[in-house]
Amino acid sequence: MHPQPLPPRQLQARVPEHAWQQAAQAGGRLGALALPASLVLAARASRPIFERAILSHLDLLRPLLCWLFPFPVHKTRLTTVTTDECGRFHALIWRSIVNFDQPDLYFIARQRIWPGFWVTIYEPKPVICYTWWNYVCGSEVVLVTAHPLAHACPPCPPIVAPNNWVLFMAIGNTSVWRIHGANDSTRVGAPGHDPAKLGLLDGGAPWGGTLRPRLEFDTSLRSDLGVFYYRVSYKRATEVETEWRPSTEAVSRHYAHEVGGDLILEQYPLGPQSVGTSAHLYKIPPGLPPLGQWSIPNAVLDTQNAVIPTTAVAPGVPFDDNGVALGADQGGPWQIKVELFDAAGNLVDPEALGIKWRVPASDTLTGTIQTRDAALLGLVDAANNRMLLTIRLDNNRSYARIDAPSVGGSTATDECGVMNYAALAQTVEVPFYGLQINRYATYSFYVQRGAVTPPEYSLAGTAASGIAGMPGAIPPSPPADALPTVGTLLDTCTLAGFTEQLYVAHTGTDGWSRLSGYDSSAARAFVLAPETAIQASFLV
Repeated sequence: MHPQPLPPRQLQARVPEHAWQQAAQAGGRLGALALPASLVLAARASRPIFERAILSHLDLLRPLLCWLFPFPVHKTRLTTVTTDECGRFHALIWRSIVNFDQPDLYFIARQRIWPGFWVTIYEPKPVICYTWWNYVCGSEVVLVTAHPLAHACPPCPPIVAPNNWVLFMAIGNTSVWRIHGANDSTRVGAPGHDPAKLGLLDGGAPWGGTLRPRLEFDTSLRSDLGVFYYRVSYKRATEVETEWRPSTEAVSRHYAHEVGGDLILEQYPLGPQSVGTSAHLYKIPPGLPPLGQWSIPNAVLDTQNAVIPTTAVAPGVPFDDNGVALGADQGGPWQIKVELFDAAGNLVDPEALGIKWRVPASDTLTGTIQTRDAALLGLVDAANNRMLLTIRLDNNRSYARIDAPSVGGSTATDECGVMNYAALAQTVEVPFYGLQINRYATYSFYVQRGAVTPPEYSLAGTAASGIAGMPGAIPPSPPADALPTVGTLLDTCTLAGFTEQLYVAHTGTDGWSRLSGYDSSAARAFVLAPETAIQASFLV
């Protein structure tokens, strides 16, 4: 079973009991424990003083006494619950109105090893030593097993957050914490809030394609606060309130359960649906599915909570054959809005209900994940009962073109692609254009002789904007002072053929992968030959 982290207060309260249990199991090695100073001092005093000290520390001695005097305990089954995919569970137990005794709880855990076969993986003895005496309602219980047949649960990194939370975890599989404006700028190494980069990732990359926001909800929202639905909408940052566009694509989860002895994975639809007067609402997933356990057969679809088709609202601007941008950019800052609704479809006030909006304080979403209060980062619009996240969209394709190379006035423009050189020190012009309207692209260019590797000449950098119009108005790459010479390219050859390759890669992401569909490439070939005419006779 997956251990569930305890808040520090509860953990400190239970350390002595667990420590004494371990000491008792090890044969009563009391010296392994750090006893209270008052008890240690009393042990050196007279017997009456020591007895009074013992009576004042019965909680410490109870685990030891239970092993020395393991008298029988009567047990009554109260309830049976199923854990979620991370091994967590909760149950509601009704107490009699005439019985004010605090309940004492003992737990037994069984796990299905394969269909139809269950094994008990947790039933420690003696019962009196492993009973949670005078259990405090609402406190957490951690059951730890070392049973050899116990199956470990899938990786479920614990989320450290207060109760009644909504966590905007990621877009796709990319943590929200990596977005400029959505992290703690005081953290060492954090990109912080750079207004010029608002909505971009820490490496300066924009968003595009189909975005799939990923949210996590505390189960208390449904069970304690009556909050059952959410809605995700999006709009351009400069648009007015009436122009919010709701997510309208179907979202679901899978859960695994047995039917007639066979294991099947069934869909649990989240929405969208209309509830009351509110449209386009999605269910907050319950902690446990109707049957069995939650399953993730498709990591992309089973973790999304909404779908934002950015290419439909902010399509990219193409280039013509000459590298001229055909239209105005429709990307830029966009906003994603998250709202919460009750069972009747009414918008709720999260602040009044004590609901906390959170973001992960982790770049990689691995290990233990600390969280931050989204309100302190400026991501909560409390007056309008919502959370807002700003992202920068860019669906513009890149552009790649290689113009004819030249050397000393000789240009490889004919079908043969031959250039004549006079001296090895002559500069070879290799003009090319790697463009992207907002420069959200990188280029890599190389000139390769024959099959020689590595290439004789290579260059990489950030794409030019291309907004000025014709590429001729933009300084070509590479700059004049970085051009190759004839001798550099030929090496020991006198006559050689070359290939030029240019690749322009868009840096944007949909959260799962780079927007490689917006890449462009170009290729060209030429020959370097000495100016002395080369004559050849061909016999037919």
